[in-house]
Amino acid sequence: MNEITVSAEHEGARIIGEARAEAQRLREEVDDYVDTALANFEQFLTRALASIERGRDKMHALREIGTFVGEENERPLPF
Repeated sequence: MNEITVSAEHEGARIIGEARAEAQRLREEVDDYVDTALANFEQFLTRALASIERGRDKMHALREIGTFVGEENERPLPF
């Protein structure tokens, strides 16, 4: 092989190596971003579910003491 071919192959290998390293870095960065976004969403859902549970508990407690006495169509919807 001549010197130009060898030099081009080395340069090509270097460029490919850098591209692979950059691709790996970007994958890790995206994974971290997605993990953080999912963790935040999980916390939001956990708080929302806790709020829903408290609301349902309060509704059940009020129903038991008679606050929701009345016609069936006056009661809150079950969803």
